[in-house]
Amino acid sequence: MAALMVPDGQTVWEVFQRSESPLGAYVIPGQDGYVRYRSDVPLKDILYTDVDDHTVSRSLAMLAAEPVAPFTTAVKTTAKRCGRIPRDYIVFTEDRAFPQHSCAVHTVPAPGRLIELPGSHFRFLSQPGAVAKALVQDYGGEVDLSPPSPPIAALLAVSAAPHIFASDGRRS
Repeated sequence: MAALMVPDGQTVWEVFQRSESPLGAYVIPGQDGYVRYRSDVPLKDILYTDVDDHTVSRSLAMLAAEPVAPFTTAVKTTAKRCGRIPRDYIVFTEDRAFPQHSCAVHTVPAPGRLIELPGSHFRFLSQPGAVAKALVQDYGGEVDLSPPSPPIAALLAVSAAPHIFASDGRRS
């Protein structure tokens, strides 16, 4: 969801650069092995275009530097292992972090589907219930977003869906 799928032999950084993201101009690889953004990066305009100011403030307080190695290490996949695992790629059509269609459409490996939902990079913060509902319904399920609250109901609905598994095969 709103992420990169990196083809065999390429790095996240290479795919990110081809996506023509406005974030690329603000990335600072640190000497300490971490990637940070310059202080003048307009994150609200790039990541949070449809998110309310209170949620943006709370989210920004949780952002941290990321290790540089995952950005610069080439991905190694094989058709036998990676090519046989079905996966879906969820694109938020107004995502400015890295314009999804400039990279996602060409990197979603088969078998898999490209699912498009309206919204910004952090659509799951602005409309968590709508995202959960779209995902669950896409798999033929139903979702009730009545109280306790839309975000909690959204999490419950997604966690109850039989297709959601952690990368090690456990239900997540």
